[in-house]
Amino acid sequence: MRLTAEIQTPSQPSGTPLELIAAETEQSNEPLEPAATLQRIVRFDLKEDGNHILAVTVTYTETTMVGEGQAAGGRVRSFRKLFHFVARQLLSVRTKIQPMPANGSGMRARYVLEAQMENLAENSVVLETIALLPKGGFTSRSLNPWDMDMGEGEITNKPVLKPGDIIQAAFRVSQEEVEAGVGSRDVSETRDERVVLGMLSIQWRGPMGDLGSLSTGWLSGRKR
Repeated sequence: MRLTAEIQTPSQPSGTPLELIAAETEQSNEPLEPAATLQRIVRFDLKEDGNHILAVTVTYTETTMVGEGQAAGGRVRSFRKLFHFVARQLLSVRTKIQPMPANGSGMRARYVLEAQMENLAENSVVLETIALLPKGGFTSRSLNPWDMDMGEGEITNKPVLKPGDIIQAAFRVSQEEVEAGVGSRDVSETRDERVVLGMLSIQWRGPMGDLGSLSTGWLSGRKR
């Protein structure tokens, strides 16, 4: 007996093969005894909204027995099962970036990045991490009360978002200095001369403990 699986997504309608994970106690390529079962696990990270199709193909050989332990022949059969489901956005994220007044030296640019997250799902979620991954040339510091005493992105009292709940998060982003009196490192700029600050990374767990994640694109602020 042989099992194969593939996932069809909006961006890959032709399908992407998936790895089938067997239980540790199962042995591959062994005959399936009467009333016995064969189980496999597939894992796939959902990265886009829309219709998805999980296609599973089972191929097996029917063996005709003429005596104890003697096979007279076999016939190959196969069938295919399709599982349709729709992936929807779980968290809505909106961001706003405001420049801060220059520090005493007047050389370092500083910004405050605010993020608003809304739970669009039908179940509650627990936020595991909310972190800002700074672009080269910048450092970030969390201004959120739930992780003031922990490392960057580590949440002490993990917020729980019920369906429709909204939570606010904030970070201070500062331009790095190479060394005192020399100035700041070069930073990335967009075509409209906006400064690229970093990327927001969020992880959460659902009611069954399943882990989800979301990363925004590069976030930019007005050049000072």
